[in-house]
Amino acid sequence: SGEIDKKILRDYAAEHFPDKEDRFIICDFEPIEVSSTAIRNKVKNGESVEGLLDPQVLEYIKEKELYL
Repeated sequence: SGEIDKKILRDYAAEHFPDKEDRFIICDFEPIEVSSTAIRNKVKNGESVEGLLDPQVLEYIKEKELYL
């Protein structure tokens, strides 16, 4: 269950990073099943990567002409 997973993560942070555990933010989200290779290929082929990358990351990729 999600709440059990959050507790495990909080406990792990407290045990392994006792002086920094307040810096951890545990978020609920649905994982996206996509590989970095697939994203690079989409960028290279001019396909949409909307929803797969943060818009600022995509802007950086375009600005630096990465994967083209």
